[in-house]
Amino acid sequence: MIAPTDAKAMHREDIAHASEERQALMAKQTAMLVDLVNQNTQLTETIKALTERVEALTTELHRRLIDAAT
Repeated sequence: MIAPTDAKAMHREDIAHASEERQALMAKQTAMLVDLVNQNTQLTETIKALTERVEALTTELHRRLIDAAT
């Protein structure tokens, strides 16, 4: 049989260990979220650049078609 003081000490150790595991998991998940936000930012910048390029090409094509028609 485990003495009550030993049981309390074991319980505190279990709680501390569980807390450390939760903190490690939280740190890992936070790092993953930061990575996802960075990836999203890069994709947004790429989409913006491509959209601007499509707009420029559309404007140029429109101008050429108008010039060819006149």
